[in-house]
Amino acid sequence: MLLVSSSLVTYQGFVSTFQAKVLLTLAMHKLVWCTIVRIIADQKVLAEIAALQKSIYHMKGDAFCADLETNLFPSLGISPAAGQAYIQALQHMDLKQFKKYFMVLYSA
Repeated sequence: MLLVSSSLVTYQGFVSTFQAKVLLTLAMHKLVWCTIVRIIADQKVLAEIAALQKSIYHMKGDAFCADLETNLFPSLGISPAAGQAYIQALQHMDLKQFKKYFMVLYSA
């Protein structure tokens, strides 16, 4: 009887350990997939922000650029040279190029 009881405890311990490992593995996979989904969502949001900025620039023109230079960039601590480079990209790149530029800039 003791042998059976001992085997049963060992078997239950193995199952519990195995189940814990399976659950941990599933949780890790879920975390990885959630992270991938967040990255994709972040990229879509960044692309939309870039498109919105291009749209505002096309509607407001140099007034938008002046507002960026005088108000937004200084409040964010962006140097005048970096701000000017951003404005040049905004003015001269097409939307697809600017989206890529914006995503690289944001991830830096």
